[in-house]
Amino acid sequence: MLALENVRQRALTSAQKRAKVTGGLRNYGGTDIKLVIQNAGPATATDVRFRVDGKPPAEHPTWLASVSDDVISILGSGVEHDAR
Repeated sequence: MLALENVRQRALTSAQKRAKVTGGLRNYGGTDIKLVIQNAGPATATDVRFRVDGKPPAEHPTWLASVSDDVISILGSGVEHDAR
């Protein structure tokens, strides 16, 4: 029983050290649609890069030139970043 509890504790500790970064499109009204990157995990995410259909955003045929594909250096827990 003690071994099982140790395994559970290690899994919980590991999960608490992970960021959970997701992205999606958000419509702010009309044609104002933005790509939003968010971290829903308990840990800070660092050096976040994203791809659209497997390509960096600047190389995607439908991506607007005004949108930056720079690395997001730090994305804290519970923080959202809209990629403009």
